[in-house]
Amino acid sequence: MLGRIVLILVQLTGAWFLAPLVAQYIPVDGVVRYVLYAVLFAVFAWLIGLVSAEVIKGVSKPQGSSFGWSMVLGLAGAAILIAPIYMPSLNFTLPLGLAALSIPLIGAVLGYQLGK
Repeated sequence: MLGRIVLILVQLTGAWFLAPLVAQYIPVDGVVRYVLYAVLFAVFAWLIGLVSAEVIKGVSKPQGSSFGWSMVLGLAGAAILIAPIYMPSLNFTLPLGLAALSIPLIGAVLGYQLGK
């Protein structure tokens, strides 16, 4: 149980800091940037889980479904950020800037945990 908590914390912090480093080299603008971050969060959450399975005791190796779930829930988080732009009737407020990117990040890490 402690190993899983440590894994979640490492995935959250690792993906949060690594994704902007990679995203700065990919030229995208607008709402596609949310999709880019969702994909990068999912990739880094899975890679960190793969490495952590070897290092942290009590953490099992990720399966292919964990990457799929991570990608799906990360993209669902990006869809939550994009939806109010194209559908003003949804009319809910979201945090701006980097704080908004926590939604796809949490989705990607949660998807990784569900896919196990």
